[in-house]
Amino acid sequence: MAQVRKCDVVIAGGGPAGAASARRLVSSGFEVIVLDNALPGARRPCSGIVSPQAQTRIAGALGDKAEEIYLESYSALTFHFPASGHSFSAGFESGPARRADRALLTGRLLEARLHESSGAEVHAPMEVLSIAEDGERVQVLARGPDGDVAYQCRWLVGADGADSSVRSLIYPGLEQFPVFRALRTVHRVIDNSLDPSQIHFWPDPSHGLLAWAHAWDDRLALGILRAEGEGISELHDRFIDLLEQDHGVRLAPPDESADGRVFLGPAITNRYMPGKGKVLLTGEAAGFINPSIEGISIALSTGAIAGEAVARAHNVGVEPLKLYRELLAKEARACTDKWNPTRLLFSSPHEADLRVGFKTLSQDEQHAVGGDLMRHMKTLKPYGWTLRVLWLGLIRFLTGRYPSGGWL
Repeated sequence: MAQVRKCDVVIAGGGPAGAASARRLVSSGFEVIVLDNALPGARRPCSGIVSPQAQTRIAGALGDKAEEIYLESYSALTFHFPASGHSFSAGFESGPARRADRALLTGRLLEARLHESSGAEVHAPMEVLSIAEDGERVQVLARGPDGDVAYQCRWLVGADGADSSVRSLIYPGLEQFPVFRALRTVHRVIDNSLDPSQIHFWPDPSHGLLAWAHAWDDRLALGILRAEGEGISELHDRFIDLLEQDHGVRLAPPDESADGRVFLGPAITNRYMPGKGKVLLTGEAAGFINPSIEGISIALSTGAIAGEAVARAHNVGVEPLKLYRELLAKEARACTDKWNPTRLLFSSPHEADLRVGFKTLSQDEQHAVGGDLMRHMKTLKPYGWTLRVLWLGLIRFLTGRYPSGGWL
C-alpha cells in the first residue's frame, strides 16, 4: 500500500519553473512538496547560458550567492547565413549573457537552494504515475526508490518540462504538436576563428531547424535543433564540416553530449496549455519556451506566475486556473513575439536587438539575408505552421495582441 502524504501544493518538476513557483507559494504560507524525477545536481541537456533578464531574477532569489554560479560572459549574438555568405551581430541591451556552471545552476544553487531557502520539501527522484481530482483534493500517485507515495493536495503545479508526465496525464492522447529534439555536444578546440565573446547561430535548413555554438576556455559547445527522427549524425557531421570550411574551426571528437526533447510548437503557434481543473502547467510543460539563451528567463517568470495565481486565488476565493490564464496573457504574448517574424522585423522582442544588427548590412546584403530567412521559414511548412505564423503576425500587428482561443 502506498504511503500517504498531505500538503497544500505538489509541484512536479524541480527545475527553474518549479523553483520559482515553490518560492512564491511558501512565502504565502503554503505547505509545498516538490517532486523531481532526477536527483539534485543531476546533469540536464541545458546550455547553461543565462540571459540578462534571467540573471536579474536569479539575483533576486539568491542574492550575493548568485555570483557563485557564473563563468564566462557573452556580449552579443551573431547570425550566420551560409547560403548568402553574410552574417550580422546583435548586442544585448542590458548587459551580457553569462554561462553558468550547469551542475550548480540546475542542481544545488538554482534548484536545491531555491527550494531550501523557500522552505519547500523536495522528494527526488520521483516519477508521477497518475493524477485524479477528488472533490477539493488532487490525488497524485508517484513512485520513488522506496516505493509508491500517494500525495493528497489542494493544487498540483506541473513544471516538469518538455516531457511533462503531468501534461500527458491531464491531456491524454494529445498529439497536436510534432516532437523536436536538441543535441548538445562539447568538443576540445584545435583551431577556432569564431569570436569567443559571442554566441553564434546558423538558421539554415541544411543543419536542422537551428544550429548554434559558443566557446569557453579550450572548449566549443555545439547545438542542433531538429525534428525527432531526423538523422542527427548526418546533421552533426554536416555542421562540423561547415564550421571547418567557412570558419576554420577544427574540433576533437565530443567529450560530452546530451540529447533532450524540445516542446516548440505551442510558442510558435500561440497554443499554450495552462492546465485543467486544479492542475496548473507552467514553463515548458505549458508550452513556454524562448530561444536558446532566454529559456531560463521564461521558466522563472511563468513558474512565479503559477505560484502567484494559486496564492491570490486562495485569498480571494476564486479558481486559480482562471486567474492564472489572465496573469499569463502578457507572458504568452512576449513568448510568441520572440518567434514571430513580423515582430522581429518591426520591433525588438529579444534581449539582443536584432534589428540594429540587421541594419549594419548593406541593402543588397539585407535582401540576400531576407531571402535566406524566407527559405528557412519553409522548414515549418511540413508542420502546417507557416500560414498560421504569418496570420498570427498580422493579427498582432493590427490588434496589438494574439487571439487566446487556441489555448487548451
